[in-house]
Amino acid sequence: MLIQIIFSLSFAIALFTTWKRFREDAVRFAEACIWSLLWFAALLIVWWPGFVSFLAGKVGVGRGADLVIYSSIIIIFWLIFRVFVRLEAIERQTSALIRAEALHEFDNELAKEK
Repeated sequence: MLIQIIFSLSFAIALFTTWKRFREDAVRFAEACIWSLLWFAALLIVWWPGFVSFLAGKVGVGRGADLVIYSSIIIIFWLIFRVFVRLEAIERQTSALIRAEALHEFDNELAKEK
């Protein structure tokens, strides 16, 4: 029972933080909704673990805990992939900006020499 309360408080803080970040324009509305669904699903798992066992049986997994672990691994891999894609895009943008700035400075140096 104590672990359920601790996790519930943690999920409430995570939910509050998600919508706070949305108000700060750090997270898009769709992302905030997806994260909110995730926090509510986690809350459901904490308070009704029998539901997860039922769901695990329906999808062919032996135990509810196994279903949670498998699902978590898939979600983590997906999030890592998204971070990787965004990082690659940021690197390309940074390279383009640096290249453009270097060419601009080079043009300014040529203009000064003339």
